[in-house]
Amino acid sequence: MSEAHTNLNEASVASAEELAALRSLLQKFCAENIRPRVRELEDAGEFPRELYKELGELGAFGCIFPEEFGGSNMGFEALALVAEELAYAYPPVSASMNLQAATVPLMIKNWGRPEQINKYVSGLISGTVLGSSALTEPDGGTDLMGAMRTTAKRDGADYIINGSKMWITNANVADVVIVYCKTDTEAKHKGVSAFLVDTTTPGFEANRVKCLSLIHI
Repeated sequence: MSEAHTNLNEASVASAEELAALRSLLQKFCAENIRPRVRELEDAGEFPRELYKELGELGAFGCIFPEEFGGSNMGFEALALVAEELAYAYPPVSASMNLQAATVPLMIKNWGRPEQINKYVSGLISGTVLGSSALTEPDGGTDLMGAMRTTAKRDGADYIINGSKMWITNANVADVVIVYCKTDTEAKHKGVSAFLVDTTTPGFEANRVKCLSLIHI
């Protein structure tokens, strides 16, 4: 990834009127498209990909991105508002939205190569591309300095990644995953690198871990 970095404070701050309009828009959308479907979504146990496309079209994922990427550049307060309203409607949707609205596209935008930025950022914000971020592992949790066992070793111009991750949100439905690996086992946190992995890459496998939701307790 490149060394270019965009200051997080570059996202502008929306006015009170703009934030109120955004909240009203989201409340209407959630009341019509999410809350009536909560039982259906829980019983189906499947990721509502079409819902994320609709949220992308609504602009829910673009709050901290400039218009050139399809964002609104309204700022982090607007992003928090989106998370709040989606959580009120149906918490799992809010839990996943951060991957689309911040974690994955922001990391690619700030540190990705130009071709990676062009390929993924706008798609993630629009909801047509689904992202995931893989750090936690079965044995060591998120202890990236001590317990991470996933490695990436050079093989000519490429890297070969070996390892397993666990409890990774959206991993089984994502199109692209940021995978954290040790590239230098002696350098502690400085030896950890992030790789952008297309889920069609040979050797990539993700299986759903079934969880018990509150609605079924």
